[in-house]
Amino acid sequence: MSVKTLINDVLASALVPSTVIDHLKSFVPDDPDVEIADMRKNDKFMSALKSVVFPDMKMLVDRTNISKLNINRMLHTGNLNEETSRVLIGISTGAIQSGEITVKSSWNWEKALDIMSRLEGLNKHESTHSAGVVISPVVMETNIPLMSKDGDGVLACQYDMKSIEELGFLKMDALGLRTVDVNHDAANMVRKWYDPEFDMDKIRFDDKDALDLIRNGDTIGIFQVESSGFTQMMKDLQIGMPELYRKAKEFTYEIEKLRGLEIQDFIWIAAGVALYRPGPLDAIVEGKTMVQHLIDRKLGKEPTIYLFPEEEQYLSDTYGVLVYQEQVMQRVRQMTGCTLGRADILRKAMGKKDPVLMKEQMDWFIEAATKHEFSSAIKSPEHKQKLIERAGDEIRTFARYGFNKAHATEYAITVYRNAFFKAKYPVAFYTALLNSEIGNGKRQAVIIRDMMKHNINLLPPLITLSDIHFTMTDKDTIRFGLAAIKGLGERGVEAIIADRDSRGVYQSVEEFRIRVPATLCNKSIMAALAKCGAFDDILNGTTCRWCKQFNNRLTLVNNMDNLCEEIGRHTKKKGKKDKPTVDQVLDKLHNGLIDFDCTYYSDDQVDKIEYANWEKETLNYFISAHPIDAYIEEIERWTAIQDTEMEDLPSEFYIAGFIGSFHETIIKKEGRNKGKAMAFVTVETAYRSYEATLFPGIYESCMPYIKVGNPVVLKGKRDSYKGNVTIQGVYIRHMTNSGIRDCPECHIRLDSVNMLDLIQLKSLFSQHPGMTKVFIHVIDGYYDMTVECDTSIALNDRIIDFCKINNMKIAYRPI
Repeated sequence: MSVKTLINDVLASALVPSTVIDHLKSFVPDDPDVEIADMRKNDKFMSALKSVVFPDMKMLVDRTNISKLNINRMLHTGNLNEETSRVLIGISTGAIQSGEITVKSSWNWEKALDIMSRLEGLNKHESTHSAGVVISPVVMETNIPLMSKDGDGVLACQYDMKSIEELGFLKMDALGLRTVDVNHDAANMVRKWYDPEFDMDKIRFDDKDALDLIRNGDTIGIFQVESSGFTQMMKDLQIGMPELYRKAKEFTYEIEKLRGLEIQDFIWIAAGVALYRPGPLDAIVEGKTMVQHLIDRKLGKEPTIYLFPEEEQYLSDTYGVLVYQEQVMQRVRQMTGCTLGRADILRKAMGKKDPVLMKEQMDWFIEAATKHEFSSAIKSPEHKQKLIERAGDEIRTFARYGFNKAHATEYAITVYRNAFFKAKYPVAFYTALLNSEIGNGKRQAVIIRDMMKHNINLLPPLITLSDIHFTMTDKDTIRFGLAAIKGLGERGVEAIIADRDSRGVYQSVEEFRIRVPATLCNKSIMAALAKCGAFDDILNGTTCRWCKQFNNRLTLVNNMDNLCEEIGRHTKKKGKKDKPTVDQVLDKLHNGLIDFDCTYYSDDQVDKIEYANWEKETLNYFISAHPIDAYIEEIERWTAIQDTEMEDLPSEFYIAGFIGSFHETIIKKEGRNKGKAMAFVTVETAYRSYEATLFPGIYESCMPYIKVGNPVVLKGKRDSYKGNVTIQGVYIRHMTNSGIRDCPECHIRLDSVNMLDLIQLKSLFSQHPGMTKVFIHVIDGYYDMTVECDTSIALNDRIIDFCKINNMKIAYRPI
């Protein structure tokens, strides 16, 4: 139980309001090592705790529970008022049946703090290791108490991990990775579409395309390395490029003997996996992190330096930088003269991250190294002691992150296979990747965005062709699965595919409606299928008395209710008659008078943005278009970002998109803004979502623009919170505002000065006064001049159109 947990649980049991509890928790630092003793020294926390009012408790009492109350004790302690005493006596004597009593709180800040101190460090509940398996040489119950976990028959040990190992049992972690399934499924598709003899285990580890993909930062969907920081580090390592400054060496590891030059570049993927962890990213040695030292040495920007010459034999692979646990073991063995078995004890201590055990091992290391002559380069006892201290410090730092080489290499194989499939068979890769993220719409949107950049087509689901999940339709196209359609449900998808497999492909929308039970596919689901395009290829088979067919999604959606009602009327059983066949119902439909709105819409009349909104509504993703497409010119004028990583945001920027959501909250912390409203607003672009924080004054001024679905531009500043990049909103404005642009300034660039154009501009400005400042940019000889106009304008379509016609570039920020 941590300090924040203690504050929450103890005060909640004393009926203290959650707002008061949250206020107290806000004084606790975000440090896992903080203790109650530390909070006793925190004046602000103690002052807030002492001011807490502990509310009295109300309870309903009757003859069934009055015996559980110690009335005499309650009367003696004075915790009952006169009315409460009357109620209790009345229930006890039978004068009344029940009543509500008020029990005065026995809590105070001293009692609360005392209970927190006594509970500190205890376990709040039991938990089970998600991947831990205990292996025993004997019947386990003879040595370890077992329990049935979660009522599902799975047995778990009641001792914790450390106790299990100290008793001599073997604990193994069986790690499950979704990415392994991605590679497996991609390999199956490669065998189906490209090469029946394809064997993933026979992929060479020096494929140029796979290495180039990692080196160039094309890492979306690649296991482990796709975050912006990790991607940049892998780019900096220049994997696949010649290492001009490496000394030629003999391969020493068995895998290197087998693979030879094939893995020279691949091992840098393993090194990257091991390096991108807190230790080497944070540890500063001689002004640079361990990672930067390694990168600079690999690229020849700094010389490779060893602590002492003998280290070259086991650190030359990584240019003198500790990367793997095996290298630590070799250093320990070199410096102490111990066996590899003894060095492995120190390695285990690092793996357990036990500070007590680690201190014991480091004390042993320093003592043993002091006694052992480990290098011919030692100049004096003082020099030797400095080397030992430096080596010990590096090992302690390493203990925070150390990977063994086998672990890093196994991860690297998964990374490499991902990169190989993405580089060589991208459609198979993306199909497998999308199916691995079923149910995670945000993640799928990121994958689809990256897929589009690689010129892979994405088709909407079709009731005649789609499977349950995403499928390859050819070597450059992926089709949505039926399971992606909101509302359809697993049972509905299975019923549709089973019916299609047994009775043949659907020829029309009516036939589909007749064959699939309305209980699994009601009118709203039929409308969803129509909106996302699932019926697009069988619209010609759908007939009516007047125009013989629905020509597009729009006419089908407009008529879906009538179509379903008419089919329902003809398929309904009457009396004991058998249910009519599909052909019988179709004949009745085609011979009857159905009240359809069969207005013909040409492709030019169809609103593609409406189609896109339907796709978003039903599939959670825009396919045929994106609503933002209607504002392309406005986005260009704002020079707004659409697809920039949070880590890459500049200090100031504009985001153009739609209000996706917003959440208002009241500030509870003490200060000038206490009690005021602020908000967190999400702006969705065509490619990603950005959340911005709007503080009270800004939020109030932006309220008219904050409505879900509004097309807006948000001006933001890069900020940070708890080490993460955040966005602080400066203002929000409509992208367009009924012809008038609500923006603080506009900039017009003239490639050449034409006096007539300037006169006409000035005339337009005088006709439309407003609040927008105007800056004119012109080139005069060698100089780029900027002139601020002396009048402000109401920037509108007339001014913008004039600039466009006369080849003037206009923007809402400096250009």
